[in-house]
Amino acid sequence: MTMANHTIIVDSIACVGHGICADLFPEWIRLDTWGYPIINSEAIPPELLVHAKWAVANCPALALHLRSQGPVEAAGPLPRGRRAVERMNALLHRRAKPATPSGNGTREVGESHARVPKERADRPPPP
Repeated sequence: MTMANHTIIVDSIACVGHGICADLFPEWIRLDTWGYPIINSEAIPPELLVHAKWAVANCPALALHLRSQGPVEAAGPLPRGRRAVERMNALLHRRAKPATPSGNGTREVGESHARVPKERADRPPPP
């Protein structure tokens, strides 16, 4: 069993430089001269993960995020055979159908503001 790698990232637009993150997690975060965090970009060791979560949870500006990068495992071999290839191609090349008027007495959303029965849409509104 392999564990996921965790890193801390900072939203530099949301960060206002309180500096609480460096107080809560000094092993990984230090401050620059203006009080903004400089974060170690390496994977956080499992024994420090609790401290990282605590720092992320207590950021007053909600500017810290814990990113988990789990191991990538193969989903298995690809299907073989002509029918499997045809199914895969059909799924990959399927396109959305353009909106067309339906034949059930209603107009599509693109044709009018709402789905209104045709007989009501063609009549003028009552006085």
